[in-house]
Amino acid sequence: MQSCHLQGSGVWNEDALILNERSQVYGVVDGATSLGGYRDESGYTGGYIAAQLLAAHAIEAADGMPLEQMVMQANAALREKMRKAGINTADKAQLWSAAFALFRVREDWIEYVQAGDCMLFAKYEDGTYRRLTHDQVALFDRALLHKRQEALELGIREPAEILRYLLPFQRENRFRANARGGYAVLNGDPELERGMEAGRISRSGLTAIYAVTDGFFHGVDADKQEDVWTPMLEAIDRQGLEAYAKRLIEREQADSDCSANPRLKISDDKSGIVWTSPQA
Repeated sequence: MQSCHLQGSGVWNEDALILNERSQVYGVVDGATSLGGYRDESGYTGGYIAAQLLAAHAIEAADGMPLEQMVMQANAALREKMRKAGINTADKAQLWSAAFALFRVREDWIEYVQAGDCMLFAKYEDGTYRRLTHDQVALFDRALLHKRQEALELGIREPAEILRYLLPFQRENRFRANARGGYAVLNGDPELERGMEAGRISRSGLTAIYAVTDGFFHGVDADKQEDVWTPMLEAIDRQGLEAYAKRLIEREQADSDCSANPRLKISDDKSGIVWTSPQA
């Protein structure tokens, strides 16, 4: 098994990695900082706290507990943690949140849960790749990048000014969390249960499972069909997961103004897992 957990250009690595060998539960979590700018006494962001909380629940998960149940327990615990911190849970912009992609290895199948823009893929004996999940946030991210371009065309150049221009649109996107027509995300809202994706696939012919946070998506248009993911997965197989991520960071740092590949930050956190079937 390969794993990778690299910090991007932010103050904290808001991703979390799940490696529960005992219950064979694995996955990645991507925390999102609340727009209210919350920090606890240690300086941790709400996104960091949300990601670590879900990871802790997954690492401690009992073998027989369904993944959906485990996630909803973590979601309820997050809501209580926010309440104790004085967060107004009626304002979605203030909520601590995290996207995730988790899977459990069984003897004959793989079961999984996913929300947000973390992704899961499978590979088979004949070399084909299969996308198991959908990037629920891609549509809204693309609209936000259009607004970023709009800001540039208006002559706004300073990163802080661009972020200020984008804030109303980011806030609008936060209110789409766990709402119909929006996207699912761990943020303490019980409606997560309605939008969270879950399923299982047979292990017949299966050779590998990939779980990655959106920091790996540099140059990938997630709105298109499966073939856009194949070059990324092939490169991971050729180079190794961490080597691929480090080369991606080098490319991002060389494009520090985010002009060659439009994005909201120079480099996002990058966490991933490649589980390989012992039978492969």
